[in-house]
Amino acid sequence: WNAAGIKNKINQLKYFLLDWKPDILALQETHLNPGDRLKFPNYSSYRGDRQTHPLRRWNSNSHPKFNRSSSTTFENTTIELHLPDSTPITISSIYRPPHGSISTLELNNIFNSNSKCIAVGDFNAKHRAWSSGTWNSNGNIIHDYIRNNNLILLAPCEPTHFPNHSNNPSTLDFGILKNFSSGDANSINALSSDHNSVFFEIEIDINVNLPAISKIIKND
Repeated sequence: WNAAGIKNKINQLKYFLLDWKPDILALQETHLNPGDRLKFPNYSSYRGDRQTHPLRRWNSNSHPKFNRSSSTTFENTTIELHLPDSTPITISSIYRPPHGSISTLELNNIFNSNSKCIAVGDFNAKHRAWSSGTWNSNGNIIHDYIRNNNLILLAPCEPTHFPNHSNNPSTLDFGILKNFSSGDANSINALSSDHNSVFFEIEIDINVNLPAISKIIKND
């Protein structure tokens, strides 16, 4: 969710977490400083304040590796999640400033891993494959990159960005998947911002060793 400033929206976000219970929450443009606290029950925070997009995950026994980076192309906060008996999953919260052109080298840095990759956030890129109305050159770059690298676009059918004093909503917030079969995305008007939050549902295969069944009781 591109919050466009989070400080005066803490209570909104708290109730959103209680209602929707996301496993992971990716925030962009929080406008937080290092001394500002952002803490919610049952969530751990992985923050890159200069890039203004913390990434938070539901507490579990899995402790991810954390990395943050920025460039003229992308700002991202990334964790590598290790689930039981499963391929590591790299999850990136993305904010792409609206100026300049996207570099495919930066896209390579996000998706060059052999692990499963999920990148979600505000890409500031428009293409007819996921957004109605006008398109931009960065939308073409991302669309071609997805097609040429066998990635999956995960974008909601409804717009995610509603500019002030404009009747031209667009979809700037979406996800890109690598080594996943499918997923779903929905634009949700539940929080105060010119961006809707986007709720992603992604199926993850986890190998869980269940105890053997020693006795079956059948009632006829």
